[in-house]
Amino acid sequence: TILEELKGKIFYDNDLGYVTRDVFLSGDVKTKYSNTTDEYAKEELKKVIPKDVEAKDIKTEFGQNWIDKKYFSQFIEEKMGFQRYKLSQSDITSSWFFEGYSYSFPYKASKVKDEKIVLSALNSKQIRVTYKGVDDKTYLDQQATDYANTQVEKLKEDFEDWIFRDTERREYLVKKYNEVKNRYVSLDDTKISDLIDSYNIPNISHFEPRPHQKKAVYKAVFSNSPLLLNHTVGSGKTLTSQMIAMEWRRLGKAKKPLISTLKAVVPQFAKEFKEAYPNAKIIVPNDSDFTPANRKRLLSSIATG
Repeated sequence: TILEELKGKIFYDNDLGYVTRDVFLSGDVKTKYSNTTDEYAKEELKKVIPKDVEAKDIKTEFGQNWIDKKYFSQFIEEKMGFQRYKLSQSDITSSWFFEGYSYSFPYKASKVKDEKIVLSALNSKQIRVTYKGVDDKTYLDQQATDYANTQVEKLKEDFEDWIFRDTERREYLVKKYNEVKNRYVSLDDTKISDLIDSYNIPNISHFEPRPHQKKAVYKAVFSNSPLLLNHTVGSGKTLTSQMIAMEWRRLGKAKKPLISTLKAVVPQFAKEFKEAYPNAKIIVPNDSDFTPANRKRLLSSIATG
């Protein structure tokens, strides 16, 4: 049969159906290994599954989502002198929230509260210290800003130095890292160049996607793994994101793709979307849609439209 003739060249992916060898042997290969019942596929996946890494090769940061919250709490208590505090994380945005008071905070910075230093480290955000001038305008206090951010970096460095010192903690986190994070294999562009060149993106009007755009769309559609498009200004990121959304919908990977962009560019984004895909059915909210009176109607149209 055709499938027998193509054995080793195509594989069945539970999420994508039949895909080429290079696509199948990339992405979250550990999950694919667990899900497939094909022994030949298992053997091929076993060859590319990343080897476990050791603690010295793992980059840890204060606030990383894969690290258990209890270890941040432990560090806060042991190294910062906080006894009464609240530490929580948003289920929606993954942002950390922290409030408390320390009698012996080692990362103090003038004009900045201790808890703001902790929060900035947890959320990897820069601190800005400002002041009001005699003209009632707000100005940046560069010296105070620089020092506060230096203290944030020192906190993060101390956490990285502390986290693997305890043997039990180190063994647990190394094992967790290898299970949770060390499971992806990148799709090798050089092995799929012919496939990308021949990949046809239908229904797009008056535009011929450039090679880097076709590559981005192909990887977004078929690699089934996280993707960062680090494209420069003017390289066509808007059209690329639109093509990805439309291909996901066409191929059944997503029913209603959502594209989030800056509020100021929404009208232009929508205009270019309709130019590229005149027949596309899209919902573009405006300022009035976010008022309390209209918000429910917008959400309802998204759900039912």
